[in-house]
Amino acid sequence: MRVWFTRGSGSIGVEYLSCEWRSRATIAAALKTCPTGTSIAATGHSSLEPGQRPGDDTLLEQQRAQAVLTRLQELGAPQEIIGQAKPGGQIVDNTPNGVYDGNLASKNRTVSLSVTTR
Repeated sequence: MRVWFTRGSGSIGVEYLSCEWRSRATIAAALKTCPTGTSIAATGHSSLEPGQRPGDDTLLEQQRAQAVLTRLQELGAPQEIIGQAKPGGQIVDNTPNGVYDGNLASKNRTVSLSVTTR
């Protein structure tokens, strides 16, 4: 599952609090049925904007990841299953050949979730 963010934002927007997040509530409900030792982690990503260096948005990436984990808890995911929120950098190069591409940049403003069982 991925959640997309607007440029420079670490908060889940209003558009995700309506029907989009109602469908995500099924993920929170499914997490209630996971076996002991299951953990869900979130990795936040950001785009590399003109004038930035890789790593400049580490805090923003962390905030995005934490916002998604917090929202899953609000939707009913068990506290003991919520894992770490961490930064993940870019997913795709949004400056191919040194030229900024806004469409590619938007693909980086996301959070990835991973579920593991010990």
